[in-house]
Amino acid sequence: MALVGLLKNRTPSLVALQNSVEDVNTPLKRSPPLSPSMVRVLCAIHTGPWTRPLNWDLHVTHDGEPCVPFFLYVQPTPTPTRTSCSQFQKFRDFPAELQLHVVSFCDGPTLFQLMRVSSATRTLAKPLFWSCPDACFLAYAEQVEVCFDGAKYIWHDWEAGLRTGAAVMRPQRAEDLVRDFWRTVQHRFPRATRVTVRESWLRKATDPPPDEFRILIQQCPASISASASILQQGVDYQLERSLWRLAPGDTTGTIGGWERIDPSRTRQSILPPPKEFRGPVGAFERIHYHFYHHAFRKWAVRLLLIEARERHHFDGRHESFHCFDPNCEVRLQQPGEWTLHAINSGHDSKGEGPIPPEQYKASFDQLKKQLKCMEQQDVHGPMEKMRQAWGDEGSEERHNAERAFLHQLENDPLYAHGKPAKETSTWFLYERAMDPDNC
Repeated sequence: MALVGLLKNRTPSLVALQNSVEDVNTPLKRSPPLSPSMVRVLCAIHTGPWTRPLNWDLHVTHDGEPCVPFFLYVQPTPTPTRTSCSQFQKFRDFPAELQLHVVSFCDGPTLFQLMRVSSATRTLAKPLFWSCPDACFLAYAEQVEVCFDGAKYIWHDWEAGLRTGAAVMRPQRAEDLVRDFWRTVQHRFPRATRVTVRESWLRKATDPPPDEFRILIQQCPASISASASILQQGVDYQLERSLWRLAPGDTTGTIGGWERIDPSRTRQSILPPPKEFRGPVGAFERIHYHFYHHAFRKWAVRLLLIEARERHHFDGRHESFHCFDPNCEVRLQQPGEWTLHAINSGHDSKGEGPIPPEQYKASFDQLKKQLKCMEQQDVHGPMEKMRQAWGDEGSEERHNAERAFLHQLENDPLYAHGKPAKETSTWFLYERAMDPDNC
């Protein structure tokens, strides 16, 4: 599932995704080891030195990749002291180029706040905010990340796959698919200047990006700078995400090759704010939206538990400990060793591994309550009301619900699919979600 990024090659069903989430339902329930495609885990789990408290708002994908919802990205970071604004009154007297230079040092949340202060600061901050490498939001996006489970899915018809349960290749030629891909990118993101195509499959440290990405980037429009991001496994099973571009002059695929860029840079993946939810289709999409965010937080619980254990033994003290699996003789003696061992072995699910250290127990209990409340209020409750409105087969309620949903799919440009309503993935997912067997 490609759950991070502004374009997704596949849209997982609510039911299928829910089955995955339930595997890590609570901190006290055994959670299976994350897949080998566990991405940027060391960005999601801090292994010291620790200067900030645990991030209880942590969101990660099913592969463990950190992602930041837009509302958290623009939320100002609390500071212990505030300097009086009276000391900055002279800022307005600075030359325009000096004002811009000062503002250029601001982070995303600060730029967002400056956009709301006055027309003058908005003029300064707006171009910087929307060109920030971490910010990528639809019509204003200049930096866009397109995510795939694996590069080969570029050629798959995911809507047909939903119905058959198997991989279905698109009938179009590769060059036509690539042309449609870039046409869609430019239509959805008219200001995009940098586009990164990313996959979550794990590759060897010596592997370059896949050929599918080469084909995509070779046909990139001249106005866009394209790159490829892949996940690689290095020494001691360390995982890192690397960024690549085609070497200059490589336009035919017969000369040149890939070159690695920004090897040490870590970028945030920002989840864009949702579009407007309206009508019955919007109500269904709203449930999906809340479901994903609930899933992102549930998937983060395991990582928070691992970090809490690291902090318990090595934050301000140095207390080595044995692995919680009774059949494992490994002793963890340094910060970070438990994180790597837990992710690679899954032994954090053994013995006392899923139980938070005493000093964090109350916080994890509170998180568990929050997630349960979020699930009921934003997902299960609204879905149950929608199923009740769906009614029994052959009933007037069912007829009215079908007609209203299909009418909006046919006529509302906000949810246009470019095909008959009953052939759309949205209708398929809606019908499946209304099935009581999927409750």
